[in-house]
Amino acid sequence: MKKIELRAYYKSKREEITENDLITRTKKIAEKILKEIDLENKTVSIFLPIKKQKEINTFLIIKEIKNKCRIAVSKSNFTDFSMQHYTYENENSLVENEFGIPEPLAGIEIKPTEMDIVFIPLFTIDSDGNRVGFGKGFYDRFLNKCKPECVFIGLHLFENIDQIDDVNQNDIKLDLCITPYNTITFNSSKKIPFIK
Repeated sequence: MKKIELRAYYKSKREEITENDLITRTKKIAEKILKEIDLENKTVSIFLPIKKQKEINTFLIIKEIKNKCRIAVSKSNFTDFSMQHYTYENENSLVENEFGIPEPLAGIEIKPTEMDIVFIPLFTIDSDGNRVGFGKGFYDRFLNKCKPECVFIGLHLFENIDQIDDVNQNDIKLDLCITPYNTITFNSSKKIPFIK
């Protein structure tokens, strides 16, 4: 299937999820992150959830990891489809933009080259680590600026699929994907910060 079809399909699958199920799946993902990924003293970018899109409630994840690492959250520029990252303070330091994305009002800017781990939103991901997002290229542009050893981890409510039919040269593959059920490692040459 092509990205536009996959995006529509997984949007409809998300709509079927109850709030309780969303919380349950998010908590399972948070537990897997804490159990499997070494976050100690890392600089970590994590997306904030668009509630109307039933995205993973990353506030529950932030609550669990905030004492282990420096957390960066993004502010989107819809003119050039870029993102800037700032230190996460608390939920009171955020405001929703016109698209329903919580964003920092202020804070200390964190450059892409400072990131050790990036947690990435997606609608689905294939067996090679290619993802389907909203299609604006925000994350591909940002990930392209991160240091080579930065680890890219997708967070997914569902299981992966075999193949996305219209992957292009600007799509950046992920190194890992965490679902409520599995942790999927893709063919990455990077050292993944697993807890041994």
